[in-house]
Amino acid sequence: MASPGVTYHARQYQTPYRSTVALHAWLKSLDCFRERERIVDICCGMGGPMAYFAAQEPHCSFFGIDRDADLVAKADLPENARIEQGDLYELENYRGKFDGILNLQTLSWLPDVEKPLCALCELTPKWIALTSLFYDGPLNTIIQVTESDSGKTHNYNVYSIPLVRNILASYGFTEFISTQFEIDVDLPPTTNLMGTYTEKLADGRRLQFSGPLLMPWHFVYARK
Repeated sequence: MASPGVTYHARQYQTPYRSTVALHAWLKSLDCFRERERIVDICCGMGGPMAYFAAQEPHCSFFGIDRDADLVAKADLPENARIEQGDLYELENYRGKFDGILNLQTLSWLPDVEKPLCALCELTPKWIALTSLFYDGPLNTIIQVTESDSGKTHNYNVYSIPLVRNILASYGFTEFISTQFEIDVDLPPTTNLMGTYTEKLADGRRLQFSGPLLMPWHFVYARK
């Protein structure tokens, strides 16, 4: 039986998540997928979002890096994409090799935001695209979730968009755009743990929750 982590990633190959489809459309509108662009998805898991992007943009090349050897081995990618095992904090050999960086659904599960952002910037890309839990004001919220039965802990941090903008600006990224992702389908609760579900507001908009937490998903894009 596949582990929950593998199942989560594998589902994207059958039906890309709405956030993946929306992010691609948003980045397309920002002219990210130019001819022969070399794009790396760092912390890509099994490569589901990258596979979707690569299929939509056959004139670009995609490369994925993830530290989980099991997920990397199970990737099923188009011809213009490939994946290798690697660590976010050990990327020296990839410096200068990519035009654009994707880092999706990762930052909020790390204990801080500055160290991973600096690791991405030091690859010297032309642009960076991020998805994570962000807040529009000058506040970081550090959240640790503990499963009472197993004792496992997870970060669900919400990081400050102004802080992220300042870090990227220090590496020469002069253009910065962020937008809140609003899901367009209903998601029912799946478990009594941290499964994602939606609640619809009176105006038709949906809020995403995971367990007891509101999930303020944002897309961020920065270009030099």
